[in-house]
Amino acid sequence: MLEILRGENIKKSYRSGDTIQKVLNGVNVKFERGKLYCITGASGSGKSTLLYILSGLDMPDQGEIYFNDEKIYKKYSNDKAMSEFRRKNFAFIFQFFNLLPTLTVEENILLPLFLAKAVTKEKKKLMDELMEKMNIYDKRNKAVNLLSGGEQQRVSIARAMILDCPIIFADEPTGNLDHKNSLQIYSLLKQMTRDYNKTVISVTHDMEMTSMADVIFTLKDGILIKSLAERENKNNYN
Repeated sequence: MLEILRGENIKKSYRSGDTIQKVLNGVNVKFERGKLYCITGASGSGKSTLLYILSGLDMPDQGEIYFNDEKIYKKYSNDKAMSEFRRKNFAFIFQFFNLLPTLTVEENILLPLFLAKAVTKEKKKLMDELMEKMNIYDKRNKAVNLLSGGEQQRVSIARAMILDCPIIFADEPTGNLDHKNSLQIYSLLKQMTRDYNKTVISVTHDMEMTSMADVIFTLKDGILIKSLAERENKNNYN
C-alpha cells in the first residue's frame, strides 16, 4: 500500500515557568492508505499532542509532516491555508462527539456538507449506506441528544466518513463509552478502513482496543515505538 502521511524528527516541548518539558523527542512515523493505526501510551505521554501535530492542529518545534510527500507546514504556512488544507484532507472524531444536540442524526451527518454547499444525491446515498452499516438508520430523524453515547459516536463516525478526506484522526473515540460500545466502535473503524480505503489514526489508552489495529505504536519518553505484538495480532483480523 502507498504511504500517505509521514512525520520526520518531530520534536515538541512545553515551558512552565523555568521548566521545559520535552513531550516529543524526535518522532519518526509513516502511515499507509487503508489501515487502522492505534497510538497508545501512558497518560501525559504526548499521544494527543502527536495527533494534533500530525493533523495540522498544532505545530512542531522541529521536524516536518509530509502528506503525499508534500511538506504541509512549509506549504500551508498561514492559518487560513492550513485550515483549508485540513478541511479537504482530514476528518476528526473526538471523545465528546461534538454533535449539535437538537439536530437530527441525518442533519448532524450532513452538516459539514451543508456548510460547504456540497450536499449531492450521491452523498445522501452514501449517508444512507453509512447509517445502515452503523445500525442507526432507524434513528435518522431523531435528535442526537436522545441517543445513547455509543449511538452518538456512530453518528460522529458517519459524519467523518461522508467527507472525501482520506485520513480520519480519532482522539480517544471511546473514552466516554463502556466496554461493549468501545469494542463496537473500534470494530466499525476497522470496517470503514476496509470498505472505504480510509486511513484511521487513533489515540487510545485502552490496550484491548488496539487488538483491532493493523499497526500499534507506543509513545514512551518522547519516542514512538512500533509494537512487535501488532504483527501477530493483525493476522487475526484479516
